[in-house]
Amino acid sequence: MSDTVIVFVTRTGNSRILATKLGAIIGAPVYEIVDLANRKGAFRFMLGGAQASRKGVSPIVDPQVPLKGIQTLILVQPVWASNLCPPLRTWLNGHRSELYGVRLALLASHMGSPPERFRSNVEKELGKLESVMCIRESLDFESKTAALGDFASSIGVR
Repeated sequence: MSDTVIVFVTRTGNSRILATKLGAIIGAPVYEIVDLANRKGAFRFMLGGAQASRKGVSPIVDPQVPLKGIQTLILVQPVWASNLCPPLRTWLNGHRSELYGVRLALLASHMGSPPERFRSNVEKELGKLESVMCIRESLDFESKTAALGDFASSIGVR
């Protein structure tokens, strides 16, 4: 069993690509949290951002990640209003007791949100993170791959 696990949430598929590629780079299993809320269309997209700003949660399909014995948990998500996205918050709330003492790192896909504000908001909620990296969705594949390698190195799992 790997001592590092990757858990991700995606709305458009960008975070799935990052999580899967990172998992291949570091040899860690990857699990998807499925958001059961309807996020299709501009209006629901905006509601999702408002929900994230209010520290909201949403119904999910829990991927039943084997957390016993892990040392590092890498969370991958799109940036929603510079906050944790609701499905990831739901999952974290449900597993908080299992994550005591586990190093947390966060990788985010974004379209231009200020990374500093995102990190600050998330650390206010979760505490100090091992590493946080935001990767712009518009980057080419090679640049994303290089950034993923840098992220892996920053947490010592490469």
